[in-house]
Amino acid sequence: AAQSERQTSIYSPPFYSSPTGYKMRARLYLNGDGNARRTHL
Repeated sequence: AAQSERQTSIYSPPFYSSPTGYKMRARLYLNGDGNARRTHL
């Protein structure tokens, strides 16, 4: 996985929730996220 950010994070490949759905991208922080309370999947 290429890391283009200085933060330690992993981006999953873009995926669609449904054929006509929204384009989504998951992001995981290896060292935790200070705003985890506002993070949703």
